[in-house]
Amino acid sequence: TGLLKLVGDDLCDPASWKKQAEPMQARDGENLIFAPGAAIFVPAPTGGGTLAVYHAKLHAQNRYNRCIFVQPLGEKDGAPYLGAPPATETALTVPLNPMPIAARIFGFDEVKTAGAGDLDGDGRITLHDALLVLYAALHDLGGDAFDLNADGALNVADVIHLLRTIAG
Repeated sequence: TGLLKLVGDDLCDPASWKKQAEPMQARDGENLIFAPGAAIFVPAPTGGGTLAVYHAKLHAQNRYNRCIFVQPLGEKDGAPYLGAPPATETALTVPLNPMPIAARIFGFDEVKTAGAGDLDGDGRITLHDALLVLYAALHDLGGDAFDLNADGALNVADVIHLLRTIAG
C-alpha cells in the first residue's frame, strides 16, 4: 500500500501530490502474505486509535482468493505506517464500544410499541429485533415469524421492512 504526501495547495491537482519512496505496507515473505491493499481506516470502537482493514493473498500465485486483515494503524517518521501484515495466527483484541448501537445510529433512538416484529418478546420493536431478522436470513432459518413483509421469503427485505418500522 503506497502513501501519497500533499506537497502543494490544490488537492485536485495531481502535481500537488508526491508518492513516498517507502510504502506504508508491503508483502510479508516470512509469513507468506502477499499483495496487501485496498485499505480502509476506521476509528477503533472505543475511540483509542485507528484500525486498518484490508485484504491480502495467502499465496503468491493466487490471483483472486483474498483474506481480510485488521491491524492497528501505526506511525513511522510522522507518517501512517502498517509494515508487513501480521501472521495469520496473530490475534487482535479490540474492546467493544459499550454504547448501544441504537444510540450510535441516527433515527433509531425511538422505541416502537410491540406488535409484528417484536421477535425477542420484550414488548418493544427495537434494533435488536432487526438484528434477529438479519441473523435468521443469513443463516437460512426460515419461519413465518421472520417474514415481516409477508412476501413468502426470508431475506434482507424483511430487515429493511423492520428498520423502516423502527425509524417511523
